[in-house]
Amino acid sequence: MTGAVFAELMIRAGAAGILLMMAIMHATRGTGFSIERIAALFEFGTAVYVVVSGPATWDLLGPVHPFFWMTATFNSVFFWWLATALFDDDFRWEPWRLAPAVFLLGTVIWRFQTGAPDPFWLTLIHQLLVVSMMLHAIWLALSHREEDLVEPRRRFRIVFAFAVGLFGAVIAVGELAFGQEPWGWLTLVHAIGLAGFVMVFGLWILQPKDVFQMAAAEAPAARRSGPSLADQHELDRLQALMDEGVYRVEGLTVARLADQVGVPEHRLRQLINGSLGFRNFTAFLNERRIEEAKTLLSDPANARRQILQIALDLGYGSVGPFNRAFKDKVGQTPTAYRKAALGE
Repeated sequence: MTGAVFAELMIRAGAAGILLMMAIMHATRGTGFSIERIAALFEFGTAVYVVVSGPATWDLLGPVHPFFWMTATFNSVFFWWLATALFDDDFRWEPWRLAPAVFLLGTVIWRFQTGAPDPFWLTLIHQLLVVSMMLHAIWLALSHREEDLVEPRRRFRIVFAFAVGLFGAVIAVGELAFGQEPWGWLTLVHAIGLAGFVMVFGLWILQPKDVFQMAAAEAPAARRSGPSLADQHELDRLQALMDEGVYRVEGLTVARLADQVGVPEHRLRQLINGSLGFRNFTAFLNERRIEEAKTLLSDPANARRQILQIALDLGYGSVGPFNRAFKDKVGQTPTAYRKAALGE
């Protein structure tokens, strides 16, 4: 065994050990199919990938190598689940989320049954699926960053998107170009890159209260506590603006509202999250918008008024987001709610 091979093995073993430690920590802290349990799946899958992705480990694993590789194959799905659960406060587990895993399982079964290398078209579809999930995860992390009121998670979106998403996409493209054959000296670079990512990821996660715990906690809106005396003046100003109907302004942002309240943007985020308990700005606005919508829809004077017009008056850019927000909050569509309220 050469010095380079030994160094690669040690690097991969160390990175895998850190990941397994984090997986155990999150698996034991989480309950059910929580964010922390999904994080544990991703960390375990990444640990397996770190081990099996280096040719230096193939001989050591021997006949069990295919089973390790099969586990690593599903890690892109675990990553996608984690990104969705972490960055979407309305995340719900639904059976259709298993679709990518079912496809990957089919490719694994085909590989074992035929015993032949994957044809190029199957490899291409596989890698396109992986890259698509990675890119969707990046989009989830970045698209609603400005609305995120949980500051540690807001910062983590950047780390997650680039340190994990882009790195995973580069690896997928590399495997598409080189296949599962040894990459020569690139395998050592690959191992060092993985170890560096794991170290940064681990330092971020292994804190007294990490971002997964914050995301997995009870919805703050359900456990609001009163503001401190120092917050009360700014909170009164915010509530006065909301009572005046500032929430009806289409395209209202945290920055624009902060200007009207007269506080820095980061201060308004802290105020809405810490004192009022909202994790994202859209939920904060929807609290008022949906309550007013219920009043309007229950009024016989508005019986002939179009749902679209009500949505536009409340600050929504179109009827689609209004319908989704109303149903998520009330459990009925606006049309069904109005019919029930008016006895139709």
